[in-house]
Amino acid sequence: MRVARFLPILFISRFVDGITGGNISVAQAYIADVTDPKDRGKALGLIGAAFGIGFILGPVTGGLLSGISYALPAWVGAGLALANALAVLFLLPESLSTDDKVRLAARERRHAFDPRALLDALKHKRVGPLLLLMPALSVGLAVTNTITTSALAKGGRSR
Repeated sequence: MRVARFLPILFISRFVDGITGGNISVAQAYIADVTDPKDRGKALGLIGAAFGIGFILGPVTGGLLSGISYALPAWVGAGLALANALAVLFLLPESLSTDDKVRLAARERRHAFDPRALLDALKHKRVGPLLLLMPALSVGLAVTNTITTSALAKGGRSR
């Protein structure tokens, strides 16, 4: 955020982060599409292991790079993200077969923001309760973070 000297640049960067933030679920779906059912657990476990290694090496690398410049870890991260996006765009083959593409194209399509799709999802016995629970969880976490931050800023005093 230090690079964003203007508020619109900050909003654009948050927007880009938001639309590209679902990469874990996309990677898991891709792995599920391209692996045999008997090897699927192993392949999904490798994704988890890669994330674990990233959680260990990422802060270490960021700390070392910040010794050169405080902005360098962000620039290196942005460069890696760009390289990954380009590799996915140009090198990763499509996971759906031609038959699956034809079958999916023939199905009725709904727009992502179609209210009927949301109502159908809410009627689903397993998905509906989760959809109702997620906003409550988000509000609860936001309130908890705000209260905790306020208390810590006051030196632990509640008033």
